[in-house]
Amino acid sequence: MLSVQLAIWESKLENVIESIEWITQDMMSGNSINLTEKEVFKKTGQLYALRHCINLSSDLLDIPDFYWDREKLETLYQQMCSVLNLTRRTRVMNEKLNHCCQLMELLSSHLSDKHHVRLEWMIIILIMVEVSLFLLYIISLNWNFNTGFLRICSLSALKQSSINSKTNDIVY
Repeated sequence: MLSVQLAIWESKLENVIESIEWITQDMMSGNSINLTEKEVFKKTGQLYALRHCINLSSDLLDIPDFYWDREKLETLYQQMCSVLNLTRRTRVMNEKLNHCCQLMELLSSHLSDKHHVRLEWMIIILIMVEVSLFLLYIISLNWNFNTGFLRICSLSALKQSSINSKTNDIVY
């Protein structure tokens, strides 16, 4: 029973490995990986579900409780596990699962980094827009001040010239 169940899980793991095999090939050739965070999360979930079945939900790593009280059956169970290579097959599956999980963690980290870089650029652009608007505001204030100053200067010059002209009209 355990050997059949382990064979089913090995088959599932091989399917998952085949579905992500292209990722390492694209990484080696320098191509971009077109996976979304949702797809990476889904594959990671598949891997952890399989790991859970193998390590936590089955009796592959330990002798079932049923055999503890029955020494002859326990010995027979251990011999059967030895003949079917259950321990080695389980270890190999866990190593493959570890490798696949590390690959998914790498992809998740890469996607997260890309997202952070995009956010940083958005912040930089927003700061540049804010600085540009502030500079336009300062320039417009300065422009209004300068044109207003020129108006005041021209008005005072006109007043001064009119005063001068009036004083020139008065004869002493």
